[in-house]
Amino acid sequence: MQPSSIFRRTAWELVGPLDENVHIALDVDLWLRMAKAGCRFVSIDSLLSTALSHKNAKTTAFRNLGVIDCAIVVMRHGGEKAARSYLEEVAARLTYSEQKLNKIINNPVIRLVAPVIKLFVKPVIRWRDATPPWSNQNKTARKK
Repeated sequence: MQPSSIFRRTAWELVGPLDENVHIALDVDLWLRMAKAGCRFVSIDSLLSTALSHKNAKTTAFRNLGVIDCAIVVMRHGGEKAARSYLEEVAARLTYSEQKLNKIINNPVIRLVAPVIKLFVKPVIRWRDATPPWSNQNKTARKK
């Protein structure tokens, strides 16, 4: 995680502004456009800023959407092979997790004690509550 970056105004004027359709990987999109335009990047060892990471921060709260957003940006800039490979890995992990979850949910012991558990455990977050405000899914759900 980088809390900040500094670049010349000429670089911004060459490739700016930010693409408002990108919600999380704004910086990746900007840097790829700068790289394509021939801008040079230099890393420094000095600490220029810090970032506060908390559970409601966009990059923390919507980590998986950040992966997708970044993959879409990379694909847009010609990196489909790399992005596809990573997304396939994410899909494989999701499939594995879903299979494990189904085994747990369908376990006869869990089914037997589920009514009691529901008395003490808060309901699972609805997908709308875990969907960012900019999502098309969230906008569709609100219209209904």
